[in-house]
Amino acid sequence: MKKHSLPKVLVLILTSCLTYVFISCKEEVTTPPKVQEKVQQTNKITVENGRLKFVDEKHFRKVFDELMKNQNHEYLKNWESQFQNYTSMKRAYEKLTESDKVKIGETKSNKGYEGFLTLIKEGNEIEAIRNTEQPIHSILFNHEGVILVGNSAYKLEYDRILKINNFSENKLKDVLKGNLSQEIKISPLKKERIAILDKNLRIKDVTNLDRECHNLYGSGDNRAFAGYFTLYGTPDVFGIDIDGAFYGYDAIAKHRKRTVGIWFNNNTSQLRLQAQFLYFNGVSNQLITIDSGICYECSESSVAQPFGAPGSTYPATGWVKSSGIGHDTFYHECTASK
Repeated sequence: MKKHSLPKVLVLILTSCLTYVFISCKEEVTTPPKVQEKVQQTNKITVENGRLKFVDEKHFRKVFDELMKNQNHEYLKNWESQFQNYTSMKRAYEKLTESDKVKIGETKSNKGYEGFLTLIKEGNEIEAIRNTEQPIHSILFNHEGVILVGNSAYKLEYDRILKINNFSENKLKDVLKGNLSQEIKISPLKKERIAILDKNLRIKDVTNLDRECHNLYGSGDNRAFAGYFTLYGTPDVFGIDIDGAFYGYDAIAKHRKRTVGIWFNNNTSQLRLQAQFLYFNGVSNQLITIDSGICYECSESSVAQPFGAPGSTYPATGWVKSSGIGHDTFYHECTASK
């Protein structure tokens, strides 16, 4: 090798590096900006006392919007798993043991589980439902229903959201005990399943359980595939930066098992959600088609879709289908349409 070869190589490398001001010659140079931003936004999230903490409202909204773009079950599961010492609301529900369910069924109470679970009673049926079924909210809020954003804490309950300004552990402890001071901001969270064959989407004397499809099977009809739409909305609780994070609709497919008279989500070998919406956004009709694909060993598959201002543009027509392989190894399905 000639003596001048090495300096030429070094000059070439140095010249290449200098074309990227403030950027090294490592692999990061070729990382697409959007991918890089995703990593940076996730890296900014910390876990404090088992709760996800975001830098500020803008940071929260960036992460929320990114997750809304990819609601695949495995993707969200893997996203959550990167945070140590963290259990989401969704994961807490999934970790319920048979003895937990028996206890809840025998006491007909969610005491000890109220941070992530609510009992809904309608007629002779009782359903143990997560405090939110929105797939992104379900992984961002922890088993207490709490998330930290800047200097504030938010607690998500089934029918309301609480905001604690100038967050401190003592303030949060009081809230978790049900002691609410005047400085706690409370915003109601309204949810309702879309009534089947209801043009106005609202029939007060129709129960939630009548607003869904429910395919019963098994001994004593103790298992079922269910599918339904849920509308949800609330006043803007976070501020304009993340306006829209708390209204929209969910399409949901579930597999359930009845334990001591209460319906709980229950894993089955295959579950699939399919749905379609046609709604008017104020300018034109919008058609949304959803197919989650097959989720293996799942109890629930859901997709969230934001729309318009709260209460302004409800889906006009649509259907949701829940299907899969049950514990009896047979295929089952049900479709709710309006």
